[in-house]
Amino acid sequence: MARRVLLGVLLACAAGCTSLQTGPDSKNELPFGWVDEPTNGLAVERNMTSHGWALDDNTVSKVHVYLDGHYLAQTTMTEARPDVSKTYPRYAHGNDTHGWKLVIILPRDVTLGPHKLVFQAVDNQGATRDIGTADVRLDR
Repeated sequence: MARRVLLGVLLACAAGCTSLQTGPDSKNELPFGWVDEPTNGLAVERNMTSHGWALDDNTVSKVHVYLDGHYLAQTTMTEARPDVSKTYPRYAHGNDTHGWKLVIILPRDVTLGPHKLVFQAVDNQGATRDIGTADVRLDR
């Protein structure tokens, strides 16, 4: 059976494949985290503070922020979070800098009313995971 599968792959490659593609490192864990602010149902202004934390088996390189499915901003880990290190010592890697903080500035073309923010942690190998969402309402 394995010979037939390998033969099928080789025949497919003979028809135009230049190399077999490999995926990401299967040992790499997805990052995880939490959004402390903003919270669901919060009334916000065009400039709003956002903060939370993220961890990974290696390093979290950044946190992306999306508004209604569109990229809005990004930030990096800059805040000490000893509480997170204490809760997840396996991921602490000898430091407490697992927090992020960002002032999100909503563009003028964003209308008043309800919107969804999505926060995604990205590790140093490119693995990405949603770490939180917030349904907010732009009041002014």
